Amino acid sequence: EAYKRTAEIDPSVTWWMLGVGLGVAAVIIVLGIVTSMAWWAYVPLALMAGLLGAMLILTRKVRTATIKRYDGQPGSAEVVLQLMNKKKYTYDMAINVNRQMDMVHRVIGPMGIVLIGEGSGARVGEMLKSDTRKHEQVSYGTPVTAFVLGNSKSQVKLSDLQKHIEKLPKSLQPFQIAEVKQRLRALDAVRPKA
Repeated sequence: EAYKRTAEIDPSVTWWMLGVGLGVAAVIIVLGIVTSMAWWAYVPLALMAGLLGAMLILTRKVRTATIKRYDGQPGSAEVVLQLMNKKKYTYDMAINVNRQMDMVHRVIGPMGIVLIGEGSGARVGEMLKSDTRKHEQVSYGTPVTAFVLGNSKSQVKLSDLQKHIEKLPKSLQPFQIAEVKQRLRALDAVRPKA
């Protein structure tokens, strides 16, 4: 199923998988022949290594195809945020939404608080300013970073979102992250429910 959906978006996945799988298998077979290893030792190793290489390519291609599929749709940030390390980062989707489906998402991790805006630039910009101010008041000195998801120069592309968040400077220890989460529960408690 994952292969079919990926092939719809990226037809080159088949050739990449075949090329890597056969290439890895060929290298191991050549090494087995050159080192005079018994054929029953290097042939199964070559098959398994080739299969592993093809699966690694498929995993990578599935990730990029999924991001391409959802790029530009409301709530597409969740696709990338789900792929982040759950031990380091937690996220809340759509902490602020308006009628035009502009939304603000929140990520908490070693870099502090990151607010991600999705939608029309001007409307989501106002939402981000308001939420940044609220988060700064509640989080007492924790860095709050805000940016808009999109394809223009001043925005962060969906495909670069994870890298962008992970490259932010680290400023919180694990015990401080737990403390910030506790404080944000108070902010979330006074938010109107959708």
